[in-house]
Amino acid sequence: MHDIECFDSDPFMDRDKCVQRLLDEYRTHKKLIVAVDFDDTVFDFHKANRRYDRVLNLLRRCQALNFYIMLFTGTHCDQYPTQIAFLESLGITVTCVNQNPIPLPFGNHGKPYFNILLDDRAGLGQAYVVLSSVVTEIEKEN
Repeated sequence: MHDIECFDSDPFMDRDKCVQRLLDEYRTHKKLIVAVDFDDTVFDFHKANRRYDRVLNLLRRCQALNFYIMLFTGTHCDQYPTQIAFLESLGITVTCVNQNPIPLPFGNHGKPYFNILLDDRAGLGQAYVVLSSVVTEIEKEN
C-alpha cells in the first residue's frame, strides 16, 4: 500500500481538483461526455436485489443539462439494443455506445473519449461524487 504522501505530485488524486477540471471542461465546451457502464452500474446483472437509483438519477440530471450519455459496455453488440431500451425505459437517452458521440480528433482508435466514467469497477463512488458536485454547481449557475 502506498503512503498517501506519494500522491501529492498527482493533482487528480484530489477530489476538488477533479471537480474543477470537469467544471472547466464544461465551461469551455458547454457539454460533457459521461460514459456509463451497464452491468452492476445501472443494471442488477447478478440479480442481487441491488438498486442503482443514485447513478440513474444523476444520469437524468446530466441529460437535463444536455450532456452526452455514452453507454460504455463490454457486452456483445447484439445486447446494445436491449441495454439502450432498458435505460430509455428509465428516462435516460443513450447518445452512443462504445464510440465518440460526435466527431473528435481523438478517441477514435479503440478507446472512445469521455470526460468521466461511471463504472462499478473503476472507482464509481469517487466518480459519482465528482460528477454530482459538478452537476450541482452547473445547476446553480443556470
